[in-house]
Amino acid sequence: MSNKIDRPNPKLIKFIELLRRKNIHDFNIDKFDSRIRMQKYVYIAKEFFGIDLDYNFSLYIRGPYSSDLADDYYSIGGFTSGNLPDSIIDMEKFKEFEKFVKEHNKIADLEVITTIHFLNETNKHLVTYGRLSKNTLRSFIIERTHDLKNVSKKKIEEFYDLLLRKGFLS
Repeated sequence: MSNKIDRPNPKLIKFIELLRRKNIHDFNIDKFDSRIRMQKYVYIAKEFFGIDLDYNFSLYIRGPYSSDLADDYYSIGGFTSGNLPDSIIDMEKFKEFEKFVKEHNKIADLEVITTIHFLNETNKHLVTYGRLSKNTLRSFIIERTHDLKNVSKKKIEEFYDLLLRKGFLS
């Protein structure tokens, strides 16, 4: 969903401001790594913590990517959160999000974590309908993530298990 109205997505504006204020990330549209990080943070906020900023994602080179999110952060320009209340974002959920991303803040790690999750979400129906076992799905996700990222299978397995322990994979 693209937010092509007079004002870009107010939730996104507030989210960007909270990232800066909580010393998580100072978004800079001119820096590629900053844009990648923003894509991963919005995905994690939505998929892991239920902070839905109204974006859908597809799998891309660097992991889950939303072209609508990219359109919106390019259109933000000089908009600030002004007098938007923090309550536009569920702050209890944001605290949990903050804790997670401060523990896992390397871009390469964020890419692997979000790719694992995306692959799980888009393929878990195969387990539900008896086409794959959970172990086969796990092996597929690890192999596919390894194919997409220049990361060891051991590291991918560690992240997979972390996401499973935290309840982010079903």
